[in-house]
Amino acid sequence: MSELIPVRFSHLLGFAGIGSIIRSERYLYTIKDTRTWPVTYPIPYLERVRCALELSQQLHEPPKGIDGDPQTLLPGMRFPSWMRCSNRNCELMHWRPWNQPHDPKTGPCCTACGHPLDQYPWVVIDNFGRMDDVPWHWLLHRGSNNCRHDWQKQTIKLHENNTGKRWTLECTVMGCRKRVDQDDNINQHAGLKVFRHQPWFNEKDAVPQVPEDIKLEVRIADISSPGLYAVPMCSALVIPPESRVERGSVIDLLYRNGPAMGVLKNARNDIRRKMEIAKLSREFQCNSSQIVDAWQKIDKVNGYPLYEERSFTPGQIHEDEFMAMLTPLPDQREDEDLVTFSRTCQWKNLSDRIGGERERACIDVIQELIEVKRLREIRVFKGFTRLGGPTPPVPPNIVGQETWLPAIELFGEGIFLVLSENVLGQWEQQPSVIKIAAELQERFETEGLADQVRTNGGMQQPPNGRITPRFILLHTLSHMLIRQFETSAGYPASSLKERIYCGTNMAGLLIYVAVPDVAGSLGGLSELAKPERFLAVLSETFRKAEWCSLDPVCSEHEGQGPHQLNRSACHGCALIPEPACVLGNEILDRTFVKGDHSKGIASPLEFAL
Repeated sequence: MSELIPVRFSHLLGFAGIGSIIRSERYLYTIKDTRTWPVTYPIPYLERVRCALELSQQLHEPPKGIDGDPQTLLPGMRFPSWMRCSNRNCELMHWRPWNQPHDPKTGPCCTACGHPLDQYPWVVIDNFGRMDDVPWHWLLHRGSNNCRHDWQKQTIKLHENNTGKRWTLECTVMGCRKRVDQDDNINQHAGLKVFRHQPWFNEKDAVPQVPEDIKLEVRIADISSPGLYAVPMCSALVIPPESRVERGSVIDLLYRNGPAMGVLKNARNDIRRKMEIAKLSREFQCNSSQIVDAWQKIDKVNGYPLYEERSFTPGQIHEDEFMAMLTPLPDQREDEDLVTFSRTCQWKNLSDRIGGERERACIDVIQELIEVKRLREIRVFKGFTRLGGPTPPVPPNIVGQETWLPAIELFGEGIFLVLSENVLGQWEQQPSVIKIAAELQERFETEGLADQVRTNGGMQQPPNGRITPRFILLHTLSHMLIRQFETSAGYPASSLKERIYCGTNMAGLLIYVAVPDVAGSLGGLSELAKPERFLAVLSETFRKAEWCSLDPVCSEHEGQGPHQLNRSACHGCALIPEPACVLGNEILDRTFVKGDHSKGIASPLEFAL
């Protein structure tokens, strides 16, 4: 049974996306793929974004509610299909009871207990991205063909202990009465399969087949299991020339009116073209001469006029965004999609008025300080994964023949800073930091992560799959700044994001907040870029890095986290909510920020003095 359910607009590219399981007031649902979505239209002015992200598909915004309501309606399906009687003395399993009529006196359960039914929140998934109902009858009668399951009748009881990690399956059919105890080893059952690619799929030939080189891992999982659903982040910032488009201008209105452009271009004679120009002038409430001027500019370069300056390089997202932040924009308008203001001169001048040694060192460590008053981020849903694989992820329309991808626009503000190349050049030559980075790189490769470098924010992290001292420092400093911004700006850390620009002659951090509202956020974060305020934040960040509530254990740790890729980094000092991190809270070491002379590591501040 398919239904329309409300979902927060910004959640469609995250935990409530295609193939996920979400809750309504009563039922659990899974969201269907884009083949069933209402028709939407491409988001304009994203040629550079698509090029940077190396996407051939158009980017379409998911359908919004009425008048831009931040909720949208998408087709979903009740799932899992199994429901269980809530009576502890009954616990009969029902298959899709919402399709079955029931006696109003006894309730949905076929027995006289009259108790309501609850969806049983367990599913079977595999690392190829598939998901299906748990084959409870198969688990109970595996190896026996004597008891045939009648889907219209309730013949299976499922009892569980308080932890939910141990089940007892019982058949109620006379002549069978089989009873099987199951525990955590249920995930290791030989022959356990995912029969459907997704719950709403029936056509077996339309879905991709599992490649021979993928070793399938099949698991029965609770719907809250971390491995059930993950969406690899893919995003890019809108930078010049696209960020400079003047929305609402005549040339913008004409450029986005595809049918009118076609009529003007293919008009058989001047009379037909003049008629269309007159019609557009009434529609746009402007003079005919303005329409003619706009059309000539578009026709001259075969596209939006600003694009004649473009030089798009596929995949070059780090360098382009880094340079866009540092390049002054002439005649900058407040309504542009990237509005920056350099605070570097004011920042450097602080050293004449600051007497504290730590504060003066902080000033020397930062080479550039940019207030990002407005930014626009495009986040793209390229697919989802289960159990950490495969690469690439399952595409939005499942069958892999999409001509468009879902994407959303987020607006916000932030702070961009660049560390001093002079300070970094000396700091990263320390033998101890080189040795630690090499050890983490070895673990990175041993875990097989180097071959599956995460692409987050449209950027490879770490760059080119190489863990360098510079990257560890930037990543850890970013986390500690986010924790300090949470205190200073009042933003919860989970709402903040980081973008790390690491490479040869490139050491930048962008910490920002972005929301699906064209008005953006309230400016509290970018205000912290004012030199006096940011100096207080940065100085306090370095001070707090010196001590953790779990020291000395934290400072002396040589490997912790999922892949042992963190050293001195725990929830007491450097970890932040995972949605805010580009790497899932990995590749962090607080000693790179604070220094540790017992390990032969000096803080970057010491090279700035």
